Amino acid sequence: MLGQVKKLLPPIAAGDLTGRLGAWWDGRAYVPASSNSNDPDDPDAGKAPAAPAEASSSEASSPPAPEASSKPAKPAKPAKPPKPPKAPKTAVSKGKAKGGASAAAGGEAPKSDAQIPAARLRALAAMWGDGRYGPGSPSLDSYLLDAIEGAPDKTGAVGFIGADPALIAECRDRFGRPIFASEWRPGCLDPLKAMVPEAEAMAGDIDRPKAFPEGGMGVVLSCDAFAYSDHKAGLISRVYRALSETGRWVIIDISRTTARTPAEAFASAWAEPQAVMASEIEDMLRHAGFRSVRRAVVSDRILETVKGAFLQIPARLEQAAIAMREGREGAMFLQELTWELTAWQARKKALEGGALVVDLWIAEKTDPAVSAPRPATSEIEVGPDGEGLAEAIMAAIDQGSIDSLFE
Repeated sequence: MLGQVKKLLPPIAAGDLTGRLGAWWDGRAYVPASSNSNDPDDPDAGKAPAAPAEASSSEASSPPAPEASSKPAKPAKPAKPPKPPKAPKTAVSKGKAKGGASAAAGGEAPKSDAQIPAARLRALAAMWGDGRYGPGSPSLDSYLLDAIEGAPDKTGAVGFIGADPALIAECRDRFGRPIFASEWRPGCLDPLKAMVPEAEAMAGDIDRPKAFPEGGMGVVLSCDAFAYSDHKAGLISRVYRALSETGRWVIIDISRTTARTPAEAFASAWAEPQAVMASEIEDMLRHAGFRSVRRAVVSDRILETVKGAFLQIPARLEQAAIAMREGREGAMFLQELTWELTAWQARKKALEGGALVVDLWIAEKTDPAVSAPRPATSEIEVGPDGEGLAEAIMAAIDQGSIDSLFE
């Protein structure tokens, strides 16, 4: 406690306060060693320090020195103020902290944007490439952008949750549509604004994205939102309200197939993993009102990207080491890069063994089969043996009216 007091107070005030605490602890009157204060409200200002009580009593009881003595008596040294007692040590809780690579890897987690070292972002760029914080490649970007392009709403804005700046920049160049981005990872908002200044980027919790105008999004793409979101129902509800009536949610996310999430695979993640099973994600999406929910396993695509990044590590590490020769900054950079590499080695093993799965989900507010135009009944020919009869019947049925009976 006294150590913290000394840090918060000026040296003079800190010494006075610790002296008073020491006197209180020992049960004696406080005697200041000196006072140079000019504060009129200071009761000790301008007063000469009183002689220590122990010295005064010894001088009064000792006999006077002989007059013939050639050596004068040495003046008594003033007693040193007693040292304040050390505060008792208290146990420090080592609970898990949300956010930061160091937390999951066994270190202290950073708690604000200012505490996130720049070395972390540089390490991620060294491993994955400029503008990326995870596996990414032009082929994977194209695959995700194709899912955006296939959305029924062709004019609404495009939204992103936790996407890398490189992917958002590709979307800007390909579509030219308004872009809104919600960034929940500490320290990543400013790099996004710098790389894609056209995007309306805003910081927000992963389960409470604030960047999206209600009903104005033609499509939203989220990356690993379900893997890290604690309140998944809140995340789904906000995205559902942000989408237009024909909006699409493109989700690339990790799910688990085991009873628990392999935590070592997230050792340098931005938050504690909250992965669930794929069936739970589908149930939550349908319960929220999405009429169509489709899933495609893309673990192989991610593994291919990860293996390609591993091959580039030696060259990128050499280039980064040349640029990061500062002692402390270089050590932090290498530490962050080591954590990221170790984590993805474990995650790669979990993906290959089937403990984790990466899926691409497409959730839509309308059923594509219902909203798609059907051919007129007169255009379908029915053969003499009944060929085409089933198609003619399905074309004549208003499937939307039938579905409404079950709602």
